[in-house]
Amino acid sequence: MYGVFTESNGQADLDVTALITESGLCEADGQTTIVLDIKESNGSSISQETRPLEIPIVGEPNVEIFLDLISISQETRPLEIPIVGEPNVEIFLDLIFPKGPPIFFLNGKKLQLLSPIDKDEDNLSHILFQLACTVKSTHKKKTYPVILTPIGTTVFQNVLATDKDSGANGLVEYSIVPGSQFDPDYANSGRLNTADGYGFFAINLPHQGQVTVNRTLDYEKTQRYYVTIVATDKAKNESERLSATTTLTINIKDDDDQNPSFIYKGCMLLDGACINPEYSTSVSSGVLHGVLNISPEKIQAVDMDTINSPIYYTFVSGVPDSYKEYFRIDPDTGARNIGSQKIYNGEIGHNRGAVHQVKAVDTSTTKLFNIIIKAQEISEAKRSTTAKLAITVKPVDANPPEIVVSSTEGFVNENSPVGTNVLDSGGNPLIVTVEDKDFGPDDPKPAYTFELTTPFFAIDKVGHLIVNENNLDRDPPNPGKFRFQIVAREKTGTAAMQARQFH
Repeated sequence: MYGVFTESNGQADLDVTALITESGLCEADGQTTIVLDIKESNGSSISQETRPLEIPIVGEPNVEIFLDLISISQETRPLEIPIVGEPNVEIFLDLIFPKGPPIFFLNGKKLQLLSPIDKDEDNLSHILFQLACTVKSTHKKKTYPVILTPIGTTVFQNVLATDKDSGANGLVEYSIVPGSQFDPDYANSGRLNTADGYGFFAINLPHQGQVTVNRTLDYEKTQRYYVTIVATDKAKNESERLSATTTLTINIKDDDDQNPSFIYKGCMLLDGACINPEYSTSVSSGVLHGVLNISPEKIQAVDMDTINSPIYYTFVSGVPDSYKEYFRIDPDTGARNIGSQKIYNGEIGHNRGAVHQVKAVDTSTTKLFNIIIKAQEISEAKRSTTAKLAITVKPVDANPPEIVVSSTEGFVNENSPVGTNVLDSGGNPLIVTVEDKDFGPDDPKPAYTFELTTPFFAIDKVGHLIVNENNLDRDPPNPGKFRFQIVAREKTGTAAMQARQFH
């Protein structure tokens, strides 16, 4: 969104933006944002409709999901939103406002005005509220921030041109025309995204020269607009009219309209944010480890706005509930101030959450913890996001792992294609597994990768020995028999204690 908060006369549109990230019920029809407009009331009119007409959230009102609009700002008065679902059938729609009478009511999935909208009188410059969606069958509730911004807000009102002529020739009208979208100092510099302001801004009263917002602005897409303004006199003959041109530079201010995001290499991204982030680690039974080594990398979340608010970490829930006895997360990774900067883990930076084990766990008690981490901005909006942390409790390492094979001798036809199973003497696929007596039948097993001392064969995901290269040939000078070793290695990097030889 943007941060220009001034007033103007004339009509205004109102935009609603809600962040929807999850699929299924309570999803905003596959969109990441919901945007709609509504015109400012003309006099006492309350019949204007929003664009789009209805709110798109997956689920049928009152049958599958419930919807609430919740005011979170004293100065805000929400206006319309699009959501998918049949009112009073799939979803429930309700409005909650802590102060003052509501200015609209829900009619199905539409918002119907109860009183006229006057953005100047009501100071409707920046409206914040939340959209809450509850899945009826599970009672799981999701709350999304909604920002409603008047279109028509005055951003500049000092455009002035003088004409020494008298009478009609001395009258001046202002208009916005298409112009260049690049600043020569910043074009292709990578520092700013710039655009032509034509269409995004308007002068609704030509004689006054007030520049107003005409379309939703998004700082994340464009940080600067160049608005070309033409001043034209009113000479009776159009062919005799004279004009002058100037360029107004409008810098867009970032608004706190995006949730923070956990970040790590390899995560699936949507609009630059990780989707369903997951972390994992392990501890040994009966051992107190202190600070845990987290995979795929240290827990870190960042503010997706350029405001770059610091992040506060907490555990919000977990299974089993006893996780609170064994683990804690540093709210700010033990940050300490040095001058005006903060030092985290010995280096300048921030927004990393270190996980500590504070009590040893026994595998007879618990074998796996699933914990939900919340990262919350330290800001007025207190925006937040969550991630999953899985902690596996491993048995004490008293026995070395062992590679087990169904046969140490295998057979395969020459010229067999890649992926062909190597068979034992009975014609069955040759299978390679790893056994560890430290693990009981109910214990989660570590994942292994296999390394072979030959490139001609490999082990697939289910443990079958397969052909890995084309053109296997038993005729001289090629070997008719391959002899090689297999080494099993834990994905954490620990090699199995035993290598097996095959031929």
